[in-house]
Formats: sequence, C-alpha cells, structure tokens
Amino acid sequence: MVTICADGKTISPTVIYKCQSFSTACHQGNTLYAMVAHSPKGWTDRGIGQLWIVDFDKKTSEKADGHA
Repeated sequence: MVTICADGKTISPTVIYKCQSFSTACHQGNTLYAMVAHSPKGWTDRGIGQLWIVDFDKKTSEKADGHA
C-alpha cells in the first residue's frame, strides 16, 4: 500500500506478503523502511489495517499539526 499526501510527499509503503508466515530474513535490507506484514491471501485484514492506521498516524501526525 502506497500513501501519497496532498502535497505530493510520500510515506514508507506497506508490503503484504501472501503467505501463512515469513522469516524476518525475508525483509532484511528494507531500504524503503516499509511496514511488512503477511496474510493468507495477501490482502489487508482487520489486524493489518489497524497496524497501518497506527503507523500512518505516527508518520503523519506532526505534519498534520493537530488537524484530524
């Protein structure tokens, strides 16, 4: 999942692997600082969505300057 702000700036993407589990070695060297997750079908689910919201808020709250 890629997020582009209204001003054209981006935040690190979220990569969702289609698998039951994965080794942390699979995403070593993560030069994009992407959030990495997995799900059986490779789609966002409730848990991944919640993690993404927390990550998004952390990366954008200062820029939003208190505006929701």
